[in-house]
Amino acid sequence: MKLEINNIITKIENQERLKDKEIENILNNVEYVVVYNFTNSIGHLTNYGKNEMVKQYKTEILAELYGYLNEHKCLEVPLGILMAKYKICKNSNCKKKFTPERQFQVVCSFECAIEYSKQLRDKRESKKKTDAKKEYTKTKKEFYAKDINTLKVKAQNAFNRYIRRRDKNLNCISCGCKVEKGDASHFFSVGSHSAVRFNTDNCHLSCYKCNRFLHGNLVPYKPALIAKIGQERYDKLEEQSKDIKHYTNEYYKRIIQVFNKKSKRI
Repeated sequence: MKLEINNIITKIENQERLKDKEIENILNNVEYVVVYNFTNSIGHLTNYGKNEMVKQYKTEILAELYGYLNEHKCLEVPLGILMAKYKICKNSNCKKKFTPERQFQVVCSFECAIEYSKQLRDKRESKKKTDAKKEYTKTKKEFYAKDINTLKVKAQNAFNRYIRRRDKNLNCISCGCKVEKGDASHFFSVGSHSAVRFNTDNCHLSCYKCNRFLHGNLVPYKPALIAKIGQERYDKLEEQSKDIKHYTNEYYKRIIQVFNKKSKRI
C-alpha cells in the first residue's frame, strides 16, 4: 500500500497528469488548487467489482493521500482534473486573468468565447493558405529541379560565374580595357557550338561593350586567345567546336556542382 501511495504522490509532484501547458506554467506559482481524480490514480483497482477488501484498500490510500495534501497546504477536490486558481483568457484582445468555473474553460466571458472562436477560424484559414502556398512552392521546386531548360540555365550561370572569378584580375580579352564588372565571353558561341559550351578554353572575361554590343568582338579576340592558351590548344578547341553534343539532366547537375565548388575555391 505504501508503494501505491508513493506512486500517486510522485505523479502529483511531477504533474504528470497535466495536459494543458498553460495550466502547467501557472502551477509553477506557489498558490494553486489540486483537483484530482484519486480513483483514476489507482486505476488498476477500479476493475475489481464489489470486492470489500479492494474498497477498504482504496479508502486507506485516499485517507493517506488526503493527509499528504493537507500537510502541504493544498485544497483537494476529487473532480478529475487539475485546475489553477486563475487562468489567462485566450482571447488575444483580452488576456485578462479569470477564475475558471468549468473544467475546460479557456475564456473569461461569453463575448470573449465568440471572439476567440473567430480567431481560431481565422487561424485555421490562414494555416490552410500557408500550407497551400508551401505545397505550391514545393511542387514548383520539384518541377524546376527536373526541368532540363532550368538546369541548363543554372549550369551556364555556374560556369560563367567561375570564368568571371578566374579572370577577375585580367583585362578584356578582346579590347584589352580594364574590366570592373564584365561578362564571360565565348569565342565559339554556345548556340552554334554546343560541344564547347562548358570548355574553359573557349570562355574568357570580356567587357560589356565587346560581348554585348560587338557580339564578342571576335577579330581581336582570336589572336588574344591564341596568345593566352597557345596554338595547339586553340586548334584542339576549334576541332572540338565542330561536334554536336546533347546534354542530359545529370550532366547539367554535375556541371553545376563542379563549377560551384571551383568558384568557392577562388
